Amino acid sequence: MEKILLGAAVLTAGLLQAEHAGAADLKIGLAVAMTGAYAPYSEAEGARCMADKLNKAAGANDPKVELMIEDNRSDPQLSVSLGQKFLDAGAQVITGVPFPDALIPMAQTAQPYGATVFSAPNTQLEMQQAGLDNFIAGAVPDPINASATANALYGKGARTVALMVSPDAGSYSEKLPEWFGEVFEHLGGKVVGKFNYSYGTTDWSPQIASIKALPQKPDAIHICAVLPDVGILIRQLRANGYDGWVAGCDAFDDKSLEGTVGDAKSLEKVMFATHGATGVD
Repeated sequence: MEKILLGAAVLTAGLLQAEHAGAADLKIGLAVAMTGAYAPYSEAEGARCMADKLNKAAGANDPKVELMIEDNRSDPQLSVSLGQKFLDAGAQVITGVPFPDALIPMAQTAQPYGATVFSAPNTQLEMQQAGLDNFIAGAVPDPINASATANALYGKGARTVALMVSPDAGSYSEKLPEWFGEVFEHLGGKVVGKFNYSYGTTDWSPQIASIKALPQKPDAIHICAVLPDVGILIRQLRANGYDGWVAGCDAFDDKSLEGTVGDAKSLEKVMFATHGATGVD
């Protein structure tokens, strides 16, 4: 469902541009992660589904959707190169790895073409701070995610938290947990530790040992990372006797989470914020 929603958002942004320009059809260039760390979050499946639906429902004078899809291998620089390729092929909308090191240069490159860069899952403040007038994001900004999670977790009774931070995905993985901590402390909670990690970690023993060595056991651990990393972390935390909350951000909504953790009971005290209503409190 997540991928379909992301794809629908991409196409909606594109159709608005096509109608504004009076175009007969709409070309969208999707440099998506079919491989690499961000492959679970690719928009390609949803975009194909919605393009097919829209084209079947389109009238004779309605814009038709043409998708150009290539693998960016989760690489920002390859995203930029593919964006240029799509623009040269006539794309009116392009997208790439959902991080500023790809999207900002893509938007700058797209501007002379009159093209729009749209990123359904981008959340980072850098994109708004860059002052781009041809960029659209479709997700909740990171500070709002952090604040919502802090309020929800505090409401569940957590009063102490350890933060896990990494520079690997920019402010998404480094600053979001810190913003969470600021709100959590404003509510009356306490940050009792902060630990570094790297994306791609499969052995969390050093971080778990540091958490266990804290003078005050944290009621919760907050991390903003992708799968399978967070699933492995949860599994190893539970194996080492940690029974508190594990809280995170929208990357937790990958459907592989339960399979990676391996035990549904281990997810009973897992909380994360994402971008669509689930109907579940």
